[in-house]
Amino acid sequence: MKHNVAGVAPDLLAPAYLDRFVALFGVAARKSLIEWKRASTGEAQLTLLDASSLGEVVPASTPCVIYVGQSASVAEKSRAGRWVSHLPAEFTVSDLIDALDRAAVFLMDWSARQKMAAAKVAAVVEAAVPAAQDGADDQYQLTSWVSLDAPYNTGACVRAMALLTRAPINIRQLCGHSGLDQETARALITSLNRRGVLRHTAHKTAVAMSSNAAQEQVNRGRPVRTGLIQRLTRWVRVGGRN
Repeated sequence: MKHNVAGVAPDLLAPAYLDRFVALFGVAARKSLIEWKRASTGEAQLTLLDASSLGEVVPASTPCVIYVGQSASVAEKSRAGRWVSHLPAEFTVSDLIDALDRAAVFLMDWSARQKMAAAKVAAVVEAAVPAAQDGADDQYQLTSWVSLDAPYNTGACVRAMALLTRAPINIRQLCGHSGLDQETARALITSLNRRGVLRHTAHKTAVAMSSNAAQEQVNRGRPVRTGLIQRLTRWVRVGGRN
């Protein structure tokens, strides 16, 4: 039993071509790599056209097009993401089987790529939601280096990882120095946080820690400065004599 099913739309063909297709399709479909079923032009994964067809009615999202009796235009052949082929005007059942099989191979790869792209988008959206709830000035720091999987295995994400390793940094600074956009940066932050390799400091806490550190530095220097002033005062009182 064939697990992959795809729709083919021959309805835009001229009557002579359509009759030939209908006569041969039953045999060709049984011998093809996947299960082919007739479908409307708007729903089919493969559409057949000829010189008389109105090609503009084919949705831009249709992944496969076969031209019967003519070659596709240069613009059609160069269309990104679409498989385009040709059948002779008097195509045989072998010609049709070959064309359907080549379309099937493209569609199986195309379906896999569509699923991967959808999964990447879903991962970015899902990861960005929790991070979006953090404050804009919250700070993050990487506690240990980890490898990055798709969709984060890019140069900009690696630069962001390096920045996160050096010192606590907020989203705005991270985007400015790494080249990431806000959405991707927040998604990366959430992904790293879920892997347990990120330290997150809320803005108020970060400010308090910075103030405490500064005050501690002041306090450490105060006895030295106070003692020096006292010694200078005594020195002046006794007329500069030791």
